[in-house]
Amino acid sequence: MAKNAKLAVVNAPAPEAEAPRTNDTRLRDFNKQLLELGKVSAEGGVLAKPTMALAIVKAATDNIIGEADAEKTYDRYLEGRTSILTNAKKLAVGGIGAGDDIASANSRKANVSKNLQLIKAAVILKGNDTTFHDVLTTAAKLREDILTENNKAEVKPVFDVFVDCARAQKKSEVPLTDDEIRGEIYKPEAAEKSDLDRIIGLYKSARKLAEEIRSTGLDNAVVELIGAITTLGGDVPPVTDAEKEAAKNDETEKAKALLKKLGFQIVK
Repeated sequence: MAKNAKLAVVNAPAPEAEAPRTNDTRLRDFNKQLLELGKVSAEGGVLAKPTMALAIVKAATDNIIGEADAEKTYDRYLEGRTSILTNAKKLAVGGIGAGDDIASANSRKANVSKNLQLIKAAVILKGNDTTFHDVLTTAAKLREDILTENNKAEVKPVFDVFVDCARAQKKSEVPLTDDEIRGEIYKPEAAEKSDLDRIIGLYKSARKLAEEIRSTGLDNAVVELIGAITTLGGDVPPVTDAEKEAAKNDETEKAKALLKKLGFQIVK
């Protein structure tokens, strides 16, 4: 998702609360909205998924859906995506977008879980003067402000911000503060690499380059880097395909030897 994409806050259609139950079309309208957002996503709409999150939270706040509906919300959204991509003959394993690989049970479970987090957070603040929908609206605005001030700021995609805010909100019955929301907007800082990690990285690059360019200088650099790795107590990693295969076979033999030592019979 483009960092500078702006989110238009869209509420799920909601007729007047006092309308007769038989005329309450809110659930039908909500499902239709999810279907349409799935189609928009398949056509490249980068804000379809965060808009879906807002619609889910609004529906949960208005008692249209509950925690048991998390899977249904994902199915409806995915139905819209696949309908477009199937017609475009783009549907394949892994071919319907990040997080939407219907061939992957783990991916499906993760996406349903995200929708469930959103619903749970909405339920926690139900009846509060500040709803979780308000919290997410604030999150979208704060993220936009951060990028306006610094368009290179390391911020998460909007949908990820919403889900992380939901996880944080589940820990408190009080709406998240602006500072708490900001803490969920920024990407976590990468862990600083150790001297050994940096040297191993240099060794891998030098080895690959030495395979392409025969040079005494490069060969000497590789030797020096190997010495530095072993001095720091590290293991020299395999680089070429042959080295990786040899290392894999070696580990297999070590594992077999250990099993045999422990009394297990190895059957080929």
